Amino acid sequence: APAKPVPKPVMPEHLHRIRPEQIAADLALTEMETLQTLTDKRRQFATENHPDRHDPDYRANATLRMKIANMLIDEAQRRLRLMQQR
Repeated sequence: APAKPVPKPVMPEHLHRIRPEQIAADLALTEMETLQTLTDKRRQFATENHPDRHDPDYRANATLRMKIANMLIDEAQRRLRLMQQR
């Protein structure tokens, strides 16, 4: 008998969330962040979203999520450093 085709994995729901405001909500950034909490949030986000952790067909969404999350965290770190210099 021929082998049954392996079903294609379903894209995880969070990978559908690619708008910056959705990703910002997923990161749950607050005004109380420190450089350490921002680093921790970046690592946690990468644990769930890094493209290498997903099916090749879904890596474009994962890559976009990572780029936007990194941009948001980098901006939060930049603002925090500016406030600390005052």
